[in-house]
Amino acid sequence: MGGLHKIFYTLVFTGSTLYAEDTNVVINEGKFDYSIIDHNREDLTITSVVFTDTQVEATMPGFTSYTEKVIIDSCIFTHEIQQAAIYLNSYPNYEITNSEFDCETTTSVYIYESGYGSTYLIEDNEIDGNNQGTAIYLYHGIADILGSNDFHENTYGIMGDNNSDIYILGDQSSPYQSISNNDQGIKVSHNSFPTRINYNDIKINDDYHITCSDHSGRPHDIEMNYWGSPNSPAGYLYPDSIYYDYLPVWNHRGNRYVNEAQLLYVTAKDNIESENYFEAQQNFFDVITYYPETEYAKASMKCLLNIEKHVNDDFEGLQTYFLMNTTIQNSPELSILANDLANYCNLYLREFEDAIGYYEEIIEDPSSITDSIFAVIDAGYTYLLMEDLGYRSDHIGTIPSLKPNSWMEFEKKRDLLLGIITEYPDPDEEQGIVIPELPTLNKNYPNPFNPTTTITFSIPEESSASLTVYNIKGQKVKTLISTELNSGFHETVWDGRDENGVNVSSGVYFYTLKTLDQQIYKKMILMK
Repeated sequence: MGGLHKIFYTLVFTGSTLYAEDTNVVINEGKFDYSIIDHNREDLTITSVVFTDTQVEATMPGFTSYTEKVIIDSCIFTHEIQQAAIYLNSYPNYEITNSEFDCETTTSVYIYESGYGSTYLIEDNEIDGNNQGTAIYLYHGIADILGSNDFHENTYGIMGDNNSDIYILGDQSSPYQSISNNDQGIKVSHNSFPTRINYNDIKINDDYHITCSDHSGRPHDIEMNYWGSPNSPAGYLYPDSIYYDYLPVWNHRGNRYVNEAQLLYVTAKDNIESENYFEAQQNFFDVITYYPETEYAKASMKCLLNIEKHVNDDFEGLQTYFLMNTTIQNSPELSILANDLANYCNLYLREFEDAIGYYEEIIEDPSSITDSIFAVIDAGYTYLLMEDLGYRSDHIGTIPSLKPNSWMEFEKKRDLLLGIITEYPDPDEEQGIVIPELPTLNKNYPNPFNPTTTITFSIPEESSASLTVYNIKGQKVKTLISTELNSGFHETVWDGRDENGVNVSSGVYFYTLKTLDQQIYKKMILMK
């Protein structure tokens, strides 16, 4: 579908795809069953639509425009397919409001590389029943999660990875914003820890209320939240409650003390909303200069990247600021973030080869497994940006396997890698299947391991089968088994060596069981 502007009223779709490119689309009321909305570029507005097993996907070529917006309001999603109910890929602005999600899928709302415009709102929604995954997932995304959202009965309420910028601020009057009755309430990587978490009901989560998966540095501020009875999160914070400042708690009354860093940061955000970008930039500079030890300093650095196109459009100058500013470089946390943001400036500058080189350096010598996974994903994304924008699409860096052949291949590999961090529960494992009707690949043990680990699997009938180990780059490390096997249980041991008998380095590895009609992946971690 092409053109400039399309408006639909009471639209009914069944088993079909609504495809739009370079077209503003408005859908007011309607019903979509077992269908797809595939929107590419320009605005998309959906209001009062009922969706059953239908994905809304909106995609933009990254860093080409900053005004397009996706608005989804007062919709109902009933979702039992694997794809996310809403998937935003590189979209600058979005609002998801007043909608209901009853999803049994990996992710209900997937925010990927999106929110780099001026609007990134998730407000007054209900997401429940997602016992196989996450209500809201952000990867290098931005979200203001405000009002009275209710995330319950999910595996994870909110997840954020890879320098996502998240703000979780609930209403101070009923109905309260609730992140409750999930397996885990909030789970984020350290560099994506929310700038604010205040005035929320975070309670009755089975495992943890909040998890910071790779915490380092100062405690995180999570004051003024209600934690249920008793009103304390102690014992439900990972890695330990000593890494969080959670006092005073909130009893549905009272206000949080506003410090100078927060006041400056909020003023900056208000200036962005009023399009006073130069004033906002100075506010962010002041937060970094005078309050470098706060979460607001890290958030201000991320915001500087997002508003630069509205200020001077001088990403080379911003890159120099990140890498040369004394306050930033004297702070271990800020300097790490600065390196990542400076490399992101390369994307705005179309210096894609430099960006890929940065990711390759991380992959070759990662400071953590998480960093290496993010670098593999970001390198693949950069290659696809080059191709979409017509910049040196023939370029291949020093690790050719990082270059995906298509978006579909990239997204499949990306989600497989992110599954390593997420660790969703294995339904087959929970059901305790003993004699499988299909090939079954079990978790290796021990894991992590050094120097050996045992891998077990079962096949239901005699078949040719192979068991192969790959590294995180997708390169084959060693074939452990490749032969005809009888039905039943099998096991083998990997000693951490490649085909040439050379000890491999620490890191994440995949082992793959392949039979005539099945291919199953699992991951393992070698730690020396």
